[in-house]
Parts: sequence; structure tokens; C-alpha cells
Amino acid sequence: SLLETHDSVASKTYETPPPSPCSFMDAALNNQPVPPDAVRMVGIRKVSGEHLGVTFRVENSELVIARILHGGMIDQQGLLHVGDIIKEVNGKEVDNDPKVLQEMLKEASGSVVLKILPSYQEPHTPRQVSP
Repeated sequence: SLLETHDSVASKTYETPPPSPCSFMDAALNNQPVPPDAVRMVGIRKVSGEHLGVTFRVENSELVIARILHGGMIDQQGLLHVGDIIKEVNGKEVDNDPKVLQEMLKEASGSVVLKILPSYQEPHTPRQVSP
């Protein structure tokens, strides 16, 4: 029955979902083409006053994750990476002052949503070389 289920799911064709409306708004604001998957929303849960175990630096007038402390909440969740650019915290745009961002994150409690530009690049598929 497992193989039958696999075959029925594998035989279906799926449409690609439309890109997020947020990505179009960001592209219009920056006048730069932004791929639909460039912006990510990351949700974390925390208690007010709890340290996340992350530091930031300013790079090209943007706040970038400089370090993630081993064993900290961010390290344990694995959702953020060194080099990610923080754009918003709970819908509020962040300045380029790391101290203000640290204070926003320190005071936040419950569900915290971060809008980020990931630092990683999608791996390119290797080209096939014909003999």
C-alpha cells in the first residue's frame, strides 16, 4: 500500500505557487529585481529578556548577523545564519543601529517574526558534459 500511495502522489502534476506579494512590493521599493524566494520570514518564540545568542554588524548600511553563539536559542533553532540581513522585526523596519535591534529583540516576547535576506546562495546544478 505504501508503493501504491507513492505512485499515486508521484503521478500527479503540481503547479508552481505564485510568488509572494511581499517580494513584488520590496522589488518596487528598491527598484531592483528581487527573486520571489529572496526574502524569508523566520518565526521564533522567546520570553522577554531572554538572550538569543546572536550579534550584529553594519555592512553597506544594513544589519547583518555577525556571530551566532554556540548553544544559544538561534543556534539551536538553526533558522538564521551568519551573513543574513535583518530587514524587519515584527513588521517594524530596522535601522542600521545594532543596539536598537538588540533592544527590540530583547524586549520582544512570544512570537517574533524576522524578515531576512538569506546569506546563502542556492546551489547551482552542475552542468552535464557530453563526451
